[in-house]
Amino acid sequence: MAPHLAAFIEFESSSKPLATPPAVVAKDGATMYRSPTTHELDDLQWGMKLTGPSTSDHISSTPSTPRELEQSAPPSPQHENAIDVIQSVRSPPMNRWRVSACGLTFFTTGINDSAPGALIPYLEKDYKVGYAIVSLIFITNAIGFISAAPSVQAIQSVYGRAKAYMVATGLMIVGYIALVCNPPFPVVVISFFFLGFGIAMILAMNNEVSFLHTSY
Repeated sequence: MAPHLAAFIEFESSSKPLATPPAVVAKDGATMYRSPTTHELDDLQWGMKLTGPSTSDHISSTPSTPRELEQSAPPSPQHENAIDVIQSVRSPPMNRWRVSACGLTFFTTGINDSAPGALIPYLEKDYKVGYAIVSLIFITNAIGFISAAPSVQAIQSVYGRAKAYMVATGLMIVGYIALVCNPPFPVVVISFFFLGFGIAMILAMNNEVSFLHTSY
């Protein structure tokens, strides 16, 4: 069988040398991991894992317990997106008492303005003065209102709204204490100045709520 197959196979021998094979790149550490050229990858940090931007700064841990959830604070909004909380008569609940106190002061000032006119005959009889002299209480009361007009904003800006209310209430208390002590008539006239000044301050600071005028 082998001699018959040999007739179909021809062996050739050549004395021509083989061509030089291509150079083989040595796979050592110094040549295998070469740094990129500066003109190709300028911003690439060689040796680091390049998988995109890190998301650890944008992911916040979720509170695991109800106490941690209650103590956690939401991120502060941007200044251009932030708005002030609009208060109302019922929110916060303290505003209900504030509005009630303002209504009570309007009711008191209404009684104060209506009472002197009805008491003029008794003042004339008690102090033995005429109608023209008794009318001085209305003049000093008006002077108190006029004096308070340019002073309310200055007092409120210096002492604050709460202390401005205390100043106005204190002036009214001084005037009422002087009246109930049955003083001489000049003291009555001066006491109406304090009443006018204090009432003008309260009316000016409470004028924001329109429906409070019904208490007057």
